[in-house]
This record gives sequence, C-alpha cells and structure tokens, in this order.
Amino acid sequence: MGLSAQLCTKHQQAAVSTGNPLALTHLPPELADAAVAQWEKALSLAQQTAQVDDSAARAHLEQLRRETAHHAHAIAQREKDWDITARIRERALVEPRDQINVLVNELAADRGELRFCKARIADLEAQNDAYRQQLALVVTRGAKSRTADPEAAAYSATGAQAKGSNSCQKAPTIEAV
Repeated sequence: MGLSAQLCTKHQQAAVSTGNPLALTHLPPELADAAVAQWEKALSLAQQTAQVDDSAARAHLEQLRRETAHHAHAIAQREKDWDITARIRERALVEPRDQINVLVNELAADRGELRFCKARIADLEAQNDAYRQQLALVVTRGAKSRTADPEAAAYSATGAQAKGSNSCQKAPTIEAV
C-alpha cells in the first residue's frame, strides 16, 4: 500500500473515531456541516425516543411490580381466610368427633353386653334342655312304675284323694329325683 493510501486510511479512521460519517469527509464543508447537523438532530431524536421508551418501560415495569405486590397481597389474604375457615371448621368438628367417640365406646360396651347375654341365654337354654331331659326321664319312670304296679298306682291315687288334695303341698323338685 502506498503512502497516500495510508494517509487516506488514517484520515478515514480519524473521521470514524470522532463520530463523523466517512461519507461526509468527501463533501464540501457547507453540505458536510448541514449533514452533520441533521445527523446530530436524528441522534438527539433517537435519544429522546429511547428515553421515552425507557420511561414507558420503567412505568410498565413499575405497574407490573405494583400488580405483583397486589396479587401477592391478595393471595396472602386468601390464605389467611382459608386458614381461618379451616380453624373454624376444625373447631366445629371437635364436638361431633367427641360425641361419635362416646357413641362408639357405648356401642362397644353394648356389643360386649350383648355377647354376654347371648352366652348366658345359650347356657340357660342348655340347662333348660337338661332339665327337660330329666323331667322326661322322671315322667317315663313314673309312667313305667304305674303300669308295672297297678295297686300302688291305685293306692297313691286314693291316698291323695283321702288327704283332700292339698294344693299347698310342696311339689317334688327335679334335683331330688
């Protein structure tokens, strides 16, 4: 590269580094000054637009922050309301739970008593069956003894009539037989 090319390149680099567009270095000074003025005005307008956009963005950001804070406050208030409602519901359930526990305990006691009664009834039925068998045995023995000894049967019948058939006499018990 020659010396003139190096000087031209250095001149172009100086123009670019100072902020002047490279194309303005080849224009007459009056046109270059007008172009620079237009360029600076465009830069100023761009800067104002950027500031307006920045302000709008900041305002939008601030509104989003307020909405987020309001939303967080609303959620916190809802959570408090839910907590209060849950506590009220829990307090309302305590008494019925206690009543249910008492009823369940009574039911368990009644079931135990019912089992005891059923066992007692079964035991009494078994005793009753045993007494019926003993009574049937006594009746069959009495019937056999009357048929086997007709005179004793007649005597006992007449003896009972002679005494006047006292209804207050003690009846023989099954255990005595």
